[in-house]
Amino acid sequence: MSTGTVAPWPAIPPAQPSIVAVMPSGEIAYVPASAVGLTLSETITPTPAPTPTPTPVPALKVVVTTIDHDTIQVDFGAADGKSEVTDAVVWRAGTDRNGTGAWETRPGAKSPFRFELLEDGTAYKAGVRARIGGVVVTGEGIATTDKDPVPGTTPGAGTQPGTGGSSPSNPATGTWLSGASGMGVEGQAAADGEFARWRGSRLAVAATWADSGDSNQRNAPALAQRFGNWQASIDVAVGALVPGETWAEAKKGRYDDRWVSGLKALAAWWKARKDPAGSTVFIRFAHEMNGNWYPWTVTAANYADFMAAWKRYRALQQQHFPQAKLVFNLNRESVKTGIDWRRFFPGREHVDVMGVDYYNQYPWANDERGWNAALNQTDAWGAPKGIGSHLAHARSVGLPLGLAEWSDNGSMGDGDDWGRRMHALYKTSGGWGPGQIAYEILFNHKKEHGGWHVTGDGVQHPKFARVYQDLF
Repeated sequence: MSTGTVAPWPAIPPAQPSIVAVMPSGEIAYVPASAVGLTLSETITPTPAPTPTPTPVPALKVVVTTIDHDTIQVDFGAADGKSEVTDAVVWRAGTDRNGTGAWETRPGAKSPFRFELLEDGTAYKAGVRARIGGVVVTGEGIATTDKDPVPGTTPGAGTQPGTGGSSPSNPATGTWLSGASGMGVEGQAAADGEFARWRGSRLAVAATWADSGDSNQRNAPALAQRFGNWQASIDVAVGALVPGETWAEAKKGRYDDRWVSGLKALAAWWKARKDPAGSTVFIRFAHEMNGNWYPWTVTAANYADFMAAWKRYRALQQQHFPQAKLVFNLNRESVKTGIDWRRFFPGREHVDVMGVDYYNQYPWANDERGWNAALNQTDAWGAPKGIGSHLAHARSVGLPLGLAEWSDNGSMGDGDDWGRRMHALYKTSGGWGPGQIAYEILFNHKKEHGGWHVTGDGVQHPKFARVYQDLF
């Protein structure tokens, strides 16, 4: 590089084709191209700088569609069809049937996502915030729920077996009511959706108990105290007897006054809902009667009295709360009762839903071998024990099956296999026909050895909790 003085450029460039030259004196001059042997066609021209290729701006495609009278669906993905969408939060505006206003999921929601329990015939705006390649992207849309042609029914859905009444909310074949009980569901959480926010989807059903003591069975106080704002379906475990009472006296009508009072309390709560016909009360009368831990245990000595008393309660239920669904709810297996529970099943005409409380324990399973070994197990009398066996029995009597209590026993181990298989079973067997799963309720209670719950402190099975959160 020269450090000498360089002469200024000539004021007027020549008209003929020229090249720029620096003379020995340092002067800059235009030299005719012909002087150095260049023709016009050979004149050197500068090469233009390449135009930079613009970087594509990530875009999110969001489609909001109507599913039925209370459900909309949000489908989303990268507009280019191949980029990964991460940290997705799905939201909706408006208010649902529970009275819950604007609502959104935790980050990590998957497509498609459904908002359920919405008001019928109502326009809802919904959308997604997410990241594509680290860039924040958004999208939204609007869908209007259908007008429910007959309050409390779903188009195309059949009548629930055994009642002749209308089917519960969202009963179409291939679907089931999914919910939970316990922490994040009861109390004020029933209105603000704490557990639903945690798992990333709304609860279609919850569960509570009115089983211990005369007053509890008579008044079902948990409904008003813990579920005053609840608008969806609910399962209520109603105790049949209190200590010192017998099935022999029950069949004679000795406890009719208490039973009728309890039925009226359930009916009054249900009628106070914003849309009673859009929800269902499942009554688990004398739940887990094939175990030996409740006053209403059924044994080889009293099973005939139980059957007569059950039919008596059924008649009272049909008289005072016919809209409810009566559930014949069993423990997974009989425990020290001395009898096959199938001998005291009162018959399809006296039952709306078969039920079983089903937990992953004794033995605890977390792989295909353990799942298959437990699936079709039977107990000491050859009665159903595995979930597959319970489904088969429900099919044989022409009724759907409900799981009002289910969870993994975290005190026995932790893994994600059993939870994935249970979810797959619900997807393939969900529905309201014989041998299908009508509803399931996760038992999210911190009690006994603390191995059941999936939220709160002291969760003993974080892998199971995570797979539940991801899939349900």
